[in-house]
Amino acid sequence: MPEDPDERVGLIRSLIDRLQLAWRLFQDGRVNLGLKLIPLLSVVYIFSPLDILSEVLFPVLGPLVIADDLTIIVAGLTLFIQSAPTDVVTEHLRAIRSRLTSGEADPSADVGEVVDVDAEVLD
Repeated sequence: MPEDPDERVGLIRSLIDRLQLAWRLFQDGRVNLGLKLIPLLSVVYIFSPLDILSEVLFPVLGPLVIADDLTIIVAGLTLFIQSAPTDVVTEHLRAIRSRLTSGEADPSADVGEVVDVDAEVLD
């Protein structure tokens, strides 16, 4: 983990952006259903009682393999994003970045129906 607080914030922001992008791609009908298995299998691995990666790498890396779950998630998200159609990824990246620069809420988030009314105070 970087010692500079700005670098840590950058890493966290990058992970959050990657999660948002993956979520948007997962919900997008233009992304192949088979590709959507990649992040699902990553999550299944984390909750699985089998920890194959740790068992294989533990003799080599020792206690460092504790981070294998995070590695699986990052690798799964990266593979999923890189395998998705480039134009769809670009579209969602632009939407995420424009939302961040404009300070607006995520338009894909379901916020329910907005009702605009005039109110009058009664005594």
